[in-house]
Amino acid sequence: RVEELYLSDGITEITNIALAECSGVSSLRLPASLKTLDVNAMPNEYFDMIFDSTSTFTGVVICPEGSEAYRLAQAHGLTVVAEE
Repeated sequence: RVEELYLSDGITEITNIALAECSGVSSLRLPASLKTLDVNAMPNEYFDMIFDSTSTFTGVVICPEGSEAYRLAQAHGLTVVAEE
């Protein structure tokens, strides 16, 4: 079980089911370099938060404000917090 997942700078895409098997992730840090974010690649709880209106999951995505990662996460309906 991983509670915090920090993806390093330089990663430009997260596709397929890259993170789908990660469970228990309550905080996911996305790098400013991210250009592609496939919702199918997200940890299961995040995927449920997007597509299941009854989901009570309260995880957050942390990324630099104004970055493409920030925009992508917001566009997918995820709770986004600006990185300090």
